Amino acid sequence: MALASRLYRASHDLPNPVRAASIIALPVLAFATNAALGTRWVAPLFAAFVALTLFALWAHLPVFAWDGPFPFSDRGIHVGGEIHPWDAVAAVEPGEGRNLAAVLTDGRRVTLRVRGERTWDEFRTAVLRHKPEAVAF
Repeated sequence: MALASRLYRASHDLPNPVRAASIIALPVLAFATNAALGTRWVAPLFAAFVALTLFALWAHLPVFAWDGPFPFSDRGIHVGGEIHPWDAVAAVEPGEGRNLAAVLTDGRRVTLRVRGERTWDEFRTAVLRHKPEAVAF
């Protein structure tokens, strides 16, 4: 497990231009490999293509592990394409199942979908950054 976490951390620290370059180079190398069919260059180009494919997959590990954004930001609560400012939020409390519910100052309840493997502590910490008095869970 230590090796897997080190590989993930190293992948997470890669700059985005390196990720982009690996993806941009893949089709170029694929076309070069196809053009080299029947020549002595096909084996090294194919090996390079496989190696670049594995590198691109490794470089994009953070994308595969991403839990998605929190349903709120500095501007407010994001639900269904709308942003409810923090001034209009009275409380954020547990909703149905794993979801959260925001109680607005006008009495409406807005469901905040919980995605991925986030914990209540992560949500609590994130709400505390924006509006500490609204935390009700």
